[in-house]
Amino acid sequence: MPMRMTFAAHRSSAGPQLSTREVLRWATSHGAAACGVAHRTGSLTPGEEADVVLLSTDGVNLSPVTASAEAFVLAAHPGNVDTVLLAGRVAKRHGRLIGDVARAGRLAAAASGHLG
Repeated sequence: MPMRMTFAAHRSSAGPQLSTREVLRWATSHGAAACGVAHRTGSLTPGEEADVVLLSTDGVNLSPVTASAEAFVLAAHPGNVDTVLLAGRVAKRHGRLIGDVARAGRLAAAASGHLG
């Protein structure tokens, strides 16, 4: 959704237009640079920690995919996420989270208590 909103905002402005490939680049390599971690992630480069998201394209919103950047930026949603690898470890497979999801929820709730 944020990629789609970024693309739409730039399309409605009088300024320079962004391509969907550029929006995808902003969400990946430029996002890693903005977070100060481009030296270790943000691209599929040997030796870097790879965080990879694989989307299922059998949903009606992504089928048939003839232009992947356009499809992913303009039509994909979280329900299309099939597999997620974080630093090479599988975190989600076949649309289901792997690991102790209840524990992760408890840790997130405990951490959020320290914020306010």
